[in-house]
Amino acid sequence: MKINNGLIYIFLIISLLFITIMLFPQNVLATDSDTNNNISKIGDLNNNGILDHGDILLMLRHMSALSENTNDEWILSEEKEKQADVNKNEQIDIGDVLIVLRYIAATNDKKIAEKYPDWLDLEQEDDRKQEQEKKKQEEEKKKQEEEKKKQEEEKKKQEEQKKKQEEQKKQEEQKKQEEQKKQEELKKQEEQKKSVKVNSIKLSK
Repeated sequence: MKINNGLIYIFLIISLLFITIMLFPQNVLATDSDTNNNISKIGDLNNNGILDHGDILLMLRHMSALSENTNDEWILSEEKEKQADVNKNEQIDIGDVLIVLRYIAATNDKKIAEKYPDWLDLEQEDDRKQEQEKKKQEEEKKKQEEEKKKQEEEKKKQEEQKKKQEEQKKQEEQKKQEEQKKQEELKKQEEQKKSVKVNSIKLSK
């Protein structure tokens, strides 16, 4: 007899849910105020203010309806789908179910909550991803600014180098002109001396 893989999948999930209900019945929810303050609307599909096994059942029904192409009334609305997408991968899958199961386990047992505090971090997980993305963007922006600053410094350095070369060239030109002028003066003086000497000889004759 051929067994439908989808049915096996749903059976395993329901078994896991049943075990969780047995271990953490709804009437033993933790009453610690800090724990209850962590309860988020994320995943609260039945709108009762908490995450419980009813939310998981709604997730499983949705997954089953999509997998088997039956029971269209089990398919969640677009808004509910976004609400049930706890792991933010744009679909409702086993990952979302397991995260909610972990959350229920942590809210029902203070020891588990103390040992695995991140299991209560549903909403903060999304905030943390956004914060990481924001930090990444800021680091990228900072990197671009540093690169821009480096380019500007390089450009400034090149301009200073060019200015220095122009100044050096100008000094060399000036020095060359002065040298040329000096040589012309010497030449003129030599010519004057020569002229005086010639005139002196003529007079002596």
